[in-house]
Amino acid sequence: MAVTGTARVSSLPPNGISAVAAHLQSQHGAQPAGPWRIRFRPYRRVHGTAGTQAPGEAHRRTLWEVTDAAHPQHVFLVWEDTSKPTRAEMVRTGVQAPSSRWHARVMSAEFPTLLRLSNLPGPLGSAAGTPGPGAWVQRGAQVLLDGLSFHVRLRGLQAHGSALGAVGEHDECVLSIGNVVVGSDRIVGAMVEIQYLPLTQLPADSSLLGSLLLALLPPDLVPLLVPISAPLPLTLPTVVPRTMLPAAVLAEIVPASTHAWQQGATAGAPGAPGFAPWDADDAVPDALGWTPLEARRRMAYVHLSLLRAEGLA
Repeated sequence: MAVTGTARVSSLPPNGISAVAAHLQSQHGAQPAGPWRIRFRPYRRVHGTAGTQAPGEAHRRTLWEVTDAAHPQHVFLVWEDTSKPTRAEMVRTGVQAPSSRWHARVMSAEFPTLLRLSNLPGPLGSAAGTPGPGAWVQRGAQVLLDGLSFHVRLRGLQAHGSALGAVGEHDECVLSIGNVVVGSDRIVGAMVEIQYLPLTQLPADSSLLGSLLLALLPPDLVPLLVPISAPLPLTLPTVVPRTMLPAAVLAEIVPASTHAWQQGATAGAPGAPGFAPWDADDAVPDALGWTPLEARRRMAYVHLSLLRAEGLA
C-alpha cells in the first residue's frame, strides 16, 4: 500500500524509457520491477436497432475498461453517465441524487467476457456480428501506458530539499514510466507514476511526490513534466510539479459508493486536506486507505482524467 501520484511527460525521445532506466539503475541503484502496462478501452451503448448510437443524444454513458498487467485477475471499470450530477454539483446545490456521474469499480477479470455474452444479437437479417440494442461496443481508440517499473531505495536523497528530510534509508518507492500509445502506434508523450510505500494518506497539495520525481528522474527530463493540474490562484510559484488530483476532484469516486459518500457528507465529515479512506458499499471505512487494489481503482480514474483533459480518451 502506498500513496500514489502521477504526471504527464510532454515528449520523450525514441530511447527515452531506456535512458530513464539506465539513470535510475546507475544513479539510484533501482531494481527493475517488471513491465508497466495499463490499457484503457472505451465502450458506448448501442441504441435502436441499427447497431449504432442514436445521433444527437442529449446524454451519453461511457464505460472504460482498464486493465493493469500487475493485476491480471482484476479489471478496473470507470463509468460516466452525463445525465447524472457530479458529487460536487450535489454539494453546491444541496440536492442529493441516488447516483452520481462518475463511478469506479474493481471487478473480476472475467467481467469483459460476461459483458460481451450479455449483449443481445442484432436484428433478424442483419450482418453477422451486428450488435443488438443496448449492447456495449468499443467506440474510439484504446490508450496504452507501456513502459517499465522500478523499485527505488531512497537513500541519500535528503539533500534534495526539505520535503524529503523525513525520508529514511529504508523507505522505498516504486517509479513507473511508460509511453502513451493511442490506437495501435501513435505515441503522445509519456506518463510517469510515483508510489511512496510508507504512507497511506497524503494531502492533495503535498509536494512530497513531486519532489521525489525531481530527485529521481534525469535532469533533462524534469523540464518536460506537465503538472497534473494548474496551481490554485494566489499560490506561490514552485518548481515542484503537482502529482495528485485536487481532493474535490478525487472525491467524485472516493468513497466508491455514492450512498457512503452521502452519509459522510450529511454527517459533517471534517474537510481537512487529504483523501479519506475508501468506504465500501456497506459504508464501513477501510482504515488502510491506499491498499493495492484501491490504489489502482483510484489511479484508473486519475490517469483517465489526465488523458481526457488532452482529448486522448
